[in-house]
Amino acid sequence: MKIVPFLDRSLLVHYTTHTVLHNLTEGMILVSVVLLLFLGNIRGAVIVAATIPFALLFAAICLDLSRIPANLLSLGALDFGVIVEGAIVLIENIVRHLSHTDGIKTSTERISFASHEVQRPVFYAIVITITAFLPIFTLPTGRGQALSTPWPGP
Repeated sequence: MKIVPFLDRSLLVHYTTHTVLHNLTEGMILVSVVLLLFLGNIRGAVIVAATIPFALLFAAICLDLSRIPANLLSLGALDFGVIVEGAIVLIENIVRHLSHTDGIKTSTERISFASHEVQRPVFYAIVITITAFLPIFTLPTGRGQALSTPWPGP
């Protein structure tokens, strides 16, 4: 007896992983360039670009814990729609507040004030984004449906 694989998906997994890494790299570069052009602040662009891989990792972990299949739509919704969007708005406001020197506040106080100023709008934007994608996340995945019916036996 010889076992021969009928369907080898290793090449598909390799191409998919390569595509995700390629798109992640392009997304980081694109976000960094656009933020650098609009903000004119290298540190702000690098900070937001650094949140992208961490957001993707967090999204993948949350999807795995929830047993939701990780497709590009759900990863993009959680990654860019929720976490990176909040980071962009926060960094933009911090850069705006740091550009105004009033002499009274230290930079730490200005960063704290800028963060508190946008925390409520960012929170509601994230809640709206999650609510908009909730129907996609609650669709049946097809997993376990065959196990829910009893085995008819021989």
